[in-house]
Amino acid sequence: MAIRPRRSRCEGNTRSALDRLILVHGQPISSKGGTFYLDFKENGNRRQIAVGTNARDALEAWRTKLAQLTGLIESDPETDGAPDAGLTIDQAIENYLTEVEATKGIRTFRQYRRELAWFRSHCHKRYVSELNRGDAMRLFVQGRKEIVDGRPLNQKTINRRVIIILHAMRSQGAVILMNKGDWPKTIEKKVEIYQPEELNRFFAACSPEERLILQVFLCTGFREREAATLAWSDIASHRARRARTDSRRSRSRSGWPLWRLFR
Repeated sequence: MAIRPRRSRCEGNTRSALDRLILVHGQPISSKGGTFYLDFKENGNRRQIAVGTNARDALEAWRTKLAQLTGLIESDPETDGAPDAGLTIDQAIENYLTEVEATKGIRTFRQYRRELAWFRSHCHKRYVSELNRGDAMRLFVQGRKEIVDGRPLNQKTINRRVIIILHAMRSQGAVILMNKGDWPKTIEKKVEIYQPEELNRFFAACSPEERLILQVFLCTGFREREAATLAWSDIASHRARRARTDSRRSRSRSGWPLWRLFR
């Protein structure tokens, strides 16, 4: 996924952020302005979405979309326009959770409900229109003070909380603009993986049905809901052309053909 600036009427490289000149065939001319676009692929199709006319808005949109595409958070439910300025935060949370419950899985709903309850316990403002960048920054601070099972929260967990809260409030009309550098950096934790001999011992202790479903998870990287809704039509035989649905292909995320598991 990339952020691409698209300028109207002319193209070129930015010469200076101060004088707003661009170069066309080596000659500086005044910029006509333009729009940043997110350029990415979704279900195999290329998509471009306008994300504003300045780099700050574009970076914020890129960070949010990246979190959606990598599964860190789920996409927002569709909303029908912005609410009135008198919408309370409590009503906004209720509206958002109703949409999530109607369109997402029960685990996603429970997670969002839990994170929004945490947000409400630390935000004492009444109206959505009162929310701003300062509220998001205070949530980062509060997250670092949280102790769970005797240990502080991981920064990635804190960032995910704030992303969910920003999604919810923005979908209800809040205007919360984050600055470059606002998001704390996270440290990627080294993940311990099972060795082949350990997997062999594990699968040897499973029943045939358990072994099959666990191998599907292992070879595809599917989430629980994706595996639960997997149908025979999603799995191509070695003689058939690769089948696909709106949300998944018969070839898994890891590149492993699913039909090999069902031989």
